[in-house]
Amino acid sequence: MASIYSEKLDENYYPLLEKFLTEEPSIYLLLKSEANAIRKSQDLKDKIRAKFKVKKFEISEKDLELLRDGRHPRQKEITKEMALENLIHVANNFEEICENIRKIFSEVEIEELRGREPQLYQLFLEYYRELEKHKEIMIK
Repeated sequence: MASIYSEKLDENYYPLLEKFLTEEPSIYLLLKSEANAIRKSQDLKDKIRAKFKVKKFEISEKDLELLRDGRHPRQKEITKEMALENLIHVANNFEEICENIRKIFSEVEIEELRGREPQLYQLFLEYYRELEKHKEIMIK
């Protein structure tokens, strides 16, 4: 989880967020679409988040300061609401999809794609090759 939400690691509420998101089992889905898959999945995510949103907190700058310092009187409640609002995570581009897949799924699980979804598996292989080339260029 820390690798997917790395931008939140420095937030003082991160331990509460991680605890909430890992208390129960998670379901990871790879959805396949012929066209506009990322846009379609982001639209779906927005609809689902809106449906399950319990309430919207109006958070002022002072609230944010108290949250960062861990001194907000409603810290746990607000953190839980933040987690609920982010119940579904959707990648922004194919690169992020591949990075998240490597973080979430084991090499064995990824290898299983070869038989089940050979086209998707080939896309991942192509992306990984390009990623390795880029790493080589950066090192040189």
